Amino acid sequence: MIPLLFHYVMRYYIVNLTQGYSSLAIALVLPESGHLVACERDAKSLDVAKKYYQLAGVSHKVYAAHILLI
Repeated sequence: MIPLLFHYVMRYYIVNLTQGYSSLAIALVLPESGHLVACERDAKSLDVAKKYYQLAGVSHKVYAAHILLI
């Protein structure tokens, strides 16, 4: 059911990636034209998440930024 719902989503925002597991799951079910904007304040966590995006082949869908949101 969830992958079917994300089939119609074109842009999704997530804050605080941790290691990026949930954002990776979202990126995997997004359509090829979809985009995920992810923000993380910890540079090490962001690097881990980017590594998994690359390994899963979804890095072209994800814009991940090291940013502090208040």
